Parts: sequence; structure tokens; C-alpha cells
Amino acid sequence: MGAAVWGLERTMRLLAGVFFVAVGLGQAAAVVYLVVWHIYRPVSLRLRGHTATARIVRVEGSNPDPDTGRIKTFTAYVDYTTRTGQRVSAVPMSELRSGNYRPSVGAKAKVVYPPDDPGKAMRMSWPGTALVCVCVPVGCVSAFAMGAWGVLIWTGGI
Repeated sequence: MGAAVWGLERTMRLLAGVFFVAVGLGQAAAVVYLVVWHIYRPVSLRLRGHTATARIVRVEGSNPDPDTGRIKTFTAYVDYTTRTGQRVSAVPMSELRSGNYRPSVGAKAKVVYPPDDPGKAMRMSWPGTALVCVCVPVGCVSAFAMGAWGVLIWTGGI
């Protein structure tokens, strides 16, 4: 009986350890995604790109809230002129907002675009990038802690 209980305890430790290591690896993958997609790409574009003032020419809504029916996601299409005088039309700018905010046709927005491909502009939004910059260190610490905790449980250190 004692050996069976010890075997069960060892199996439970193994499963718990593997679970926490997997959660830590998942968090690490999320941090890598945040760094590449939400920090590196926008920051590198802001550093090497050109800015322009765009005008919203069309707005499309999607993703209605199932409870209220309100549209939660808007895509604003903008026109702008590059530094070289090239006119760029109908470039989509995603606006992920909840509540009643809807971009207005005719409103102006600051955009940044790669000089070699002006059709890939993105809206300048430093607050969103700053929020991700805060979340990345927290995610790194949490991923490390989960992984370490999983290893300690797995090896019997806890």
C-alpha cells in the first residue's frame, strides 16, 4: 500500500510539474508574440518610417456584441499623401474599441508608413505600445515563475 501511495504521489507531482511548465512555456510564447508583433514592428516602423496626416474616408463595423447588438470593432479606411507626393487611398486602420466610439468620416489621424511600401501604414498609438511594454516584463517574470514552480514540483523540491 505504501508503494502505491508513493507512486500516486510521484505521478501527481509529475502531472502538476508538467502542467506548470506548460503554462510557463505558453506565457513565454505570448511574450514573444507581444514583443515581435506589438513592440518590435510598431517601434521599428516609427523609427524608420515616415509620418503623415491621414483623413478617414470610410468606416466599416463588425463583430457586434451578442448582448447589446452594438458594433465593437471598426475599421477606418484612410487617404493620405506621402512625403514624395504619392497619394495613397483606402488604407485600412483597425480600431479595436468597445463602447460607443466610432471613427468619424472626415476626421484626421496620424499614421506612420514604411517609405518603401506606403500602403502598409499604421495608426500612431504610443499608449498601446507603452501598455505592451509594461506587460512584457510582467509576462516574463510570470512565465519564469510558472516554469520554475513546475520544475520544483516535478522534482520534489516543493
